[in-house]
Amino acid sequence: MRRVRIKIWGKGEYAYKAGFGFIPFINGYLHETDENRPGMIIAPGGGYVFLSPVEADLIAKKFYNLGFQVFVCVYTVNTLLTYPLKKQPMRDLAKTVQIVRNKSGEWKVDKEKIVVFGASAGGHVTGSLSVHFDDLNIDDCRPDAVILAYPVVSTEPELIHKPSFKALLGERPDREEQEYMSIEKQVSTDMPPCFIWHTMTDSEVSVQNSIVLAQACFRSGVLTACHIFSEGDHGMALADSSIESKEGEGNYVFEQQKKIEEVIKNKKIEITEEQRNSIERVLSLEKPEQTCNENKQISRWTDLVMDWLHSFLL
Repeated sequence: MRRVRIKIWGKGEYAYKAGFGFIPFINGYLHETDENRPGMIIAPGGGYVFLSPVEADLIAKKFYNLGFQVFVCVYTVNTLLTYPLKKQPMRDLAKTVQIVRNKSGEWKVDKEKIVVFGASAGGHVTGSLSVHFDDLNIDDCRPDAVILAYPVVSTEPELIHKPSFKALLGERPDREEQEYMSIEKQVSTDMPPCFIWHTMTDSEVSVQNSIVLAQACFRSGVLTACHIFSEGDHGMALADSSIESKEGEGNYVFEQQKKIEEVIKNKKIEITEEQRNSIERVLSLEKPEQTCNENKQISRWTDLVMDWLHSFLL
């Protein structure tokens, strides 16, 4: 495996106010091959406050083993809940798709077979890109297919995941912003094919998010598969403990929080006790080893994805 890392934005292109020196980046897992392979771009979840290592490194390794050239998008999050993110994570992901296409020759990627996977809030970033790719002034950023795992989707009061949208839009977003970021209301015939999976017993993000999105895709004629598993917690990721991150391999997703921690230690900013606790909670997830909780039924989702992709793309 060849590893690559590249910044998503060049000098002067990135202006998120609470970046504190962090620049979103791509972490690549590449086969050393003469043949072009399909590309898989991964947007981990974390409620737009952090990025989950089990939804980054572990899933990247799984799709690498399935034959993809894999790229984790380490996008902008709002750990301190200061400046709402708005379109920044979606723009980070759109630019990642563009970069992978532009470097397809160097990285041996089939630029017409680029799939984007997103989990939880990463599913919202991915779903948002799949309906708003034309709004961002970033060329060649439409995925060829998307995979959404237990995604945050809707801003409707009975479905909304409030912590995610607080980080994304702030405390009091206007109705127009909420409508724009409610993915099921933005689906059109131009949306790429969409694979969705969720669990009935998800207590963090209601399964109804996936159901209303699948219904919207059906009404617009978007090629869609939707799998609802009978039980399982939120954030199951692979639901398979056979793939592991060891020696901190997945901890690159905490780089933004480490930049914030450094700024705090140097007393360059003042923070509240709540913000300090938020940083500490996130960095407590940084471990030398990461594994997923097991669930044999749910762990089949990657097989289902591959069958689905082979039916029209691979």
